[in-house]
Amino acid sequence: MSVSFTVEGLPQSPNATMRQHWAVKAKAKKEWQEKIGWLAKSVRTSAHPLKKATITFSIHTGDNRRHDPDNLAWAVSKPTLDAIKGILIEDDSIDNVELIYQYHRDKPRRFKVTVEPRSLSGTKPLTS
Repeated sequence: MSVSFTVEGLPQSPNATMRQHWAVKAKAKKEWQEKIGWLAKSVRTSAHPLKKATITFSIHTGDNRRHDPDNLAWAVSKPTLDAIKGILIEDDSIDNVELIYQYHRDKPRRFKVTVEPRSLSGTKPLTS
């Protein structure tokens, strides 16, 4: 069974935060992780996190400007994976998660996270 949640807004990209003071970056990171963590807890359906999962990020940029997909991917996946580890997924290592990114230009700026279980062999989904 998959779970999903939508996060309003987008974190700043690595390019935007490159020259910020470390304390400003740390505060923003903490705020995003808390926001995402509470959303993840609200949709959790099991007391045990998934050992293996496919995580799909559907990123809505909210405008028609040119966007760098790797910056968008990093900006949303890093705080999300850190926040949901231990809540929805057991570990965020490459052996345990598969990441999929989808990009959209519609408003408002937001991203949707969908977490789906996958089998330990990685070939077919687990059944409940």
